[in-house]
Amino acid sequence: MADKKKKLKGGSSLEDRIAPGIVGGDILGDAADAADTTTDTGTNDYTPQDGDYVQNADGSTSYTAEDGSTSTWDADGNHSYTNADGSYGTENADGSGSWNDGQGNSSTWDADGNYSYTNGDGSYGTYNADGSGSWDDGQGNSSSWDAEGNSSYTNADGSSGTYNADGSGSETSSDGYSRTWDADGNSTETGPDGSTSTYNADGSGSWDDGQGNSSTWDADGNNSYTNADGSSGTYNADGSGSWTGADGSSSTWDADGNSSYIGADGSSSTYNADGSGSWSDGQGNSSSWDAEGNSTYTNADGSSGTYNADGSGSETDANGNARSWDADGNETYTGADGSSGTHNADGSGSYTDADGNTTTWDADGNCTCDNADGSTDSYQADGSGTETYDDGSSYTWNEDGSGSYTDADGNTSSWDAEGNSSYNNADGSSGTYNADGSGSETDTYGNTRTWDAEGNEAYTGADGSSSTYNADGSGSYTNADGSSSTWGADGSGSWDDGQGNTSTWDAEGNSSYTNADGSSGTYNADGSGSWDDGQGNTSTWDAEGNYSYTNADGSSGTYNADGSGSETTADGYSRTWDAEGNSTETGSDGSTSVYNADGSGSWDDGQGNSSTWDAEGNSSYTNADGSYGTYNADGSGAWGDGQGNSSTWDAEGNSSYTNADGSSGTYNADGSGSYTDANGVTEEWDSDGNIIT
Repeated sequence: MADKKKKLKGGSSLEDRIAPGIVGGDILGDAADAADTTTDTGTNDYTPQDGDYVQNADGSTSYTAEDGSTSTWDADGNHSYTNADGSYGTENADGSGSWNDGQGNSSTWDADGNYSYTNGDGSYGTYNADGSGSWDDGQGNSSSWDAEGNSSYTNADGSSGTYNADGSGSETSSDGYSRTWDADGNSTETGPDGSTSTYNADGSGSWDDGQGNSSTWDADGNNSYTNADGSSGTYNADGSGSWTGADGSSSTWDADGNSSYIGADGSSSTYNADGSGSWSDGQGNSSSWDAEGNSTYTNADGSSGTYNADGSGSETDANGNARSWDADGNETYTGADGSSGTHNADGSGSYTDADGNTTTWDADGNCTCDNADGSTDSYQADGSGTETYDDGSSYTWNEDGSGSYTDADGNTSSWDAEGNSSYNNADGSSGTYNADGSGSETDTYGNTRTWDAEGNEAYTGADGSSSTYNADGSGSYTNADGSSSTWGADGSGSWDDGQGNTSTWDAEGNSSYTNADGSSGTYNADGSGSWDDGQGNTSTWDAEGNYSYTNADGSSGTYNADGSGSETTADGYSRTWDAEGNSTETGSDGSTSVYNADGSGSWDDGQGNSSTWDAEGNSSYTNADGSYGTYNADGSGAWGDGQGNSSTWDAEGNSSYTNADGSSGTYNADGSGSYTDANGVTEEWDSDGNIIT
């Protein structure tokens, strides 16, 4: 019996499910034989405490539990069971079997190790002993594989693939992309847009986007492409290649570094490995150069030129102006307008313009000019010279730096070698400028200005005005209208407009002013000051920030730095406040108000109406008509109209009232109350609204 301890539901063995304590030996047989006093028929019938058990003479057995689950096994070791929850299964002596949970999930396996299952959600699969198998999730996704390592899958979204043991395979995605590859490493890709690519194991391949653009490359590194716009090209491993653009332009180059280009506009160029080349824009402009550095160009406008490696060359522009130069630096020029010139390497030369004016200069820097108008100029190497102009004016300068100039109108100027100069003009103006910085000027109107070497300056105007500006920063001025000003080097000064308005200031920053209208003021460096408009309005302030004012209408005020202050208006209203935030107001009508920083206060209109309130929120009032009231922070209060009508209420919501006619009442927070009318009749009710009396 020991080999028949088969598992029932819940994982319990048959031994565990039968009467506890019967263990060892032939678990049920021995116990049954000991209890059986009947004739032995070859069949033992025994009923354990929680089920029925039958053991047959051929070795087969069966068991039925109280919950209805059953288990049987035959003499060959094959076993089947059914559990109370509907699950069932078989376990055969050869290793095969089956299982079903009664909920749609089941599996079977044979003696060779092959296994299959089906789940309640529709998924199923097989796992074979040779390593092959399959899987399907019941939603359209499946896969299979064989014993050699080849596999494939198909998904509900349309994607699929194969993976072969030799390394080859294929994939197709849901969007139509696909890829195949063989065991040698060659692959092909096809995109959903129709593009294709091949990648070969030797490095060669191709690409085509299905829109007319493609390229190919071989294993040696040579590649070519063709585009839908008609452009194409080749790039070879040896460095040579070619290119053709969509516009018809093209370029080729060889492995040695020689290249050529032909543009769609007819332009062309060549660039050779030895440095030579050529260029043409197809419009008549071209150039060429050789390997030694010699070059020529010809332009469509008729200009041309040569540039030689030895430094010589020539140029002719489109207008016919020509220039040539040799390797030693000597140059000649011939202009289309008849002008000409030479520029020699030693610095000498000549130039004749189209009008016949000629200039010549030697290698030492001396120069002469012979002009067509008869004027002459000379410029000597020592720095001196003379110019005489056709209008009669002249200019001379000497080697030491002195010189003179006279213009055609008779205005003259002269200067010496020390830097002193003077001028005298035909209009009567004159001036001197000395090397030490001093000087003078007189204009044609008689205004003069003088200054000395120390930086002091004086001015006298023809209109009687005058001014001085001293080097130390001080000065003064007086205008023709009588206004004047002075300023000192220390920053002090004064101002007078000649109309009665004046101001003064000292070096410390203190100032004062007086205006013709009688107004005046002071501004001190420490921040204090005063103001008077001359009409009875004044104000003063000190350095600590305290301020006061008095107006002609009788209003006044003070504002102190500590936050306290006072105000009185022209109509008699006044307000005072201290630094802690307490204030008092008195109205022109005799009313008073007090506002304290803690929130308390009072009010009295001077007509018998008043109110007070404290910092806790309690308040009361009394009116001239005899009415009064209190409102406390806890919600309680009282009221009287001064005519015999009054009411009170507490913080819990209970209230009472008395009327002038003798009636009264109470209203309690619980809903109960009472009422007594003017005749003394009383009615009471409880919190449920029931009338008591």
